[in-house]
Amino acid sequence: MGRVSVVIPTAARPETLEITLRSVSRQVSIELIHEVIVSENLGDRNSEKVAALFPHLPIKYKFRDPVFSGPLGGFDHVAALFGEASGEFVALVCDDDLWSPGHLRTAVEALDRNPTASAHVSAYLAAPSEVVPDGHLWGPGLLWLAAGCPAHFSEYVYDRAAVLALCWILTPFTWSSLVARTEAAADARSAMTGSPHPFYADRLLYPALAKHGPVVYEPAIDVIYREYAGNWMASQTPEKLRELIEGCWHLVEAEAKEAGLNLPTMWQEYLRGMPADVAPDVAWHFRDRFTPKEIEVLGFSGLLPPAPARPAWLRFASRAKKALLRRKMSG
Repeated sequence: MGRVSVVIPTAARPETLEITLRSVSRQVSIELIHEVIVSENLGDRNSEKVAALFPHLPIKYKFRDPVFSGPLGGFDHVAALFGEASGEFVALVCDDDLWSPGHLRTAVEALDRNPTASAHVSAYLAAPSEVVPDGHLWGPGLLWLAAGCPAHFSEYVYDRAAVLALCWILTPFTWSSLVARTEAAADARSAMTGSPHPFYADRLLYPALAKHGPVVYEPAIDVIYREYAGNWMASQTPEKLRELIEGCWHLVEAEAKEAGLNLPTMWQEYLRGMPADVAPDVAWHFRDRFTPKEIEVLGFSGLLPPAPARPAWLRFASRAKKALLRRKMSG
């Protein structure tokens, strides 16, 4: 009998949903799957036709009729699915992302090896599609430091303090890599539905899971996260995004303070003795997160390499790109 409830929140994207389901169907340990809940949230019955293309998967199709109840917000939709999962574990994959064939087996074996862990996540490639190789990893240097600099390609294990430290700087993991113990995920739903803004949910979910035990991270890439034009982030002005992100930082800081943690001191310890090959990536994230004055006040300036000087033409190109982006977003 399967152990994993796979939950797929979908919203009128049948083309990408089919690719997502294909990646689920190609799992090398498909016997681990207890159920696949495909939940349509925007009234598109084509998602049901896509689900029918995979009769060998134990799919439970849910149609949340927007005429009668209105569509759930994206984060509320995920929270509802966490509450509906009945397997020992719940694995989330968004309807425009996909897994490598070994994703579930890697996660379940890691959780079996770490019986106190609440969840497993993995590295991902952010790319426009599954066939375009031009992508990037998000924050691997920071993740390595916060895990205590483990041996490369070994599991990284984070306690709640380390998870809060990471979430103070960035959103460290992608939802589509998450495989959690179902009880922990169901309890963590309040972090998603109770936050002041839905944008905060993906940053606050991981500390909520870590209350139930460590989070285990697989540094080998086994998820593709699609970055595409027209997503929510691209629809916001830079000023609005900054306002939202700063609001989320304050919530993480408050949670850390309540737990008796000093996040600047923790990062000072992480940064001391940082290897030279990791430093540029780590410094980029700190300069993206903090102003130069904040870096100095928080005690990070002597621990980070100096900012590289950019040629005049590159500075001009950067300003022109930002101006164009602002025009595009406002137009």
